[in-house]
Amino acid sequence: MTLTPTRKAILALAFVTLGLFTYSRIVGRVISDEDRIKSIVRDMADAAEERSARRIIEHLHPDFRAVRLIVEYDIDVMLRGLFLQYKEIRVNLRSLTVNMQDEENAEALFLATVSAAYNPGSHHQNLTGEMARFRLTFAKVDGAWKVLTAESVESTADRVE
Repeated sequence: MTLTPTRKAILALAFVTLGLFTYSRIVGRVISDEDRIKSIVRDMADAAEERSARRIIEHLHPDFRAVRLIVEYDIDVMLRGLFLQYKEIRVNLRSLTVNMQDEENAEALFLATVSAAYNPGSHHQNLTGEMARFRLTFAKVDGAWKVLTAESVESTADRVE
């Protein structure tokens, strides 16, 4: 079957239209580094609520460290221990901002309100809406953003005089 010039033009137009449609779908799915980092922070908060140490650890850099800890902890053991103590955890994130330092390093700052109910038999009190300001630093590992450090930070707005 021989294609007439009209059919060739229609076929070419169809391919161009399909190509443009595919390109727009791909470009529409491109996520910025800032959005990826925000998504990681939100996923870690959701993982805490679901008491999933594994999901939190998946986001940690191999050299992760929690700033201001006096003793180095095995993060997996620490998280599992905390999750065994709580029957319910709620995390509310606010004011999440990301500062890109360069293409390989970034910082996320946010407020988190944490409420938690201890399991029956625990000698601890429940946490009721404890709010803290956090800073997470991120570094890329094989193209994926990972949390390198985590710390609770004080701002001048947090001080009471």
